[in-house]
Order: sequence, then structure tokens, then C-alpha cells
Amino acid sequence: MIRRPRWHQRTVRLSMQSGFTLVEVLIAAVVMSAMMAAVGRLTVAALATGRLQGERTRIEAAVSENIQLIQKADSEFRFDAPNPADQPSSTACSDPSAALKAYIETRSSASTDPSRSLRLRLPDVSRTMRSADTADTLVISYGFEAPERSIGREYRVLELNPNFQALCP
Repeated sequence: MIRRPRWHQRTVRLSMQSGFTLVEVLIAAVVMSAMMAAVGRLTVAALATGRLQGERTRIEAAVSENIQLIQKADSEFRFDAPNPADQPSSTACSDPSAALKAYIETRSSASTDPSRSLRLRLPDVSRTMRSADTADTLVISYGFEAPERSIGREYRVLELNPNFQALCP
């Protein structure tokens, strides 16, 4: 009879008992569930932040676009403009900010040529115009509700000195 060494018998016995116990499997499942819950919360928070950032980008882009259009209209509103509708009246020099405000309001309400319109593209953004303490400056304020709950109402302010007033006597 051939005798096998004892270490061989131990190895065979250990391999027959290999595997995980029920307790080990349950602990692994609990740890894995906790990790999945944490990853799920992070994913939901990232999606919500992305949505809010997209909304903020949309609002900021609309305000920025309107500011650029108003600055362009200010540069077009001059005495030597080729279009008579873009020329200030002879009384515009007495109150330049009021003349520029009237010009912007006219272009905002005119729907004949959409490329020249100064109308805001978003209904949830408000725009107000007023003359500053001096008649030289037009103050344009944009107001909107911030997408984030903790912020509330936000404002963007643009102060313009009409370009044409440099040529006033």
C-alpha cells in the first residue's frame, strides 16, 4: 500500500470545504448595498446640479445676448446713420438717456425686422430702463429668479452713456 503524505490529505480536505459562509455573503451584500446607495445619491445630486447649471446658462446667455444687442443698437444710433430711423432727433442732445431709451423701446416693440429687434428672448427675465441721476447715463436692469432655491431674485445692471452725445453741441 502506498502512503500519501499528510499535507496532501490536508489539502484535499481544505478544498472540499472551500467557499463562502452565509454570514460572509450577507456582510458582503450589506457593504455592497451601502456603496450602491452612496453612488446613487451622488448620481442624483450630479443630475440635479447639471439641470440647474443648464437653466442658469440659458438665462445668462439670454441676458448677455440682449446686452450685446443693446450695445450694438447704441453704436448704430448716431447722427450720420444711413437709416433715418436710427438717427437721433434734434432735441436728443437735451436728454440723451431718454432719447436712447425711446430708441431701444421702439426697436424692442418693432416686429417688422426680427434681426433688429431688441426684445428679450425669455419671458421669465424682466428688463427695466431708467435715467440715472444725471441725464447722461441710461441704467438698464435685468431681473430673474435664480434656478437655485437658496439664491432668490438676481439682477444684472448695464449702464450706458449714449454714443451720439459725444457729437452734441
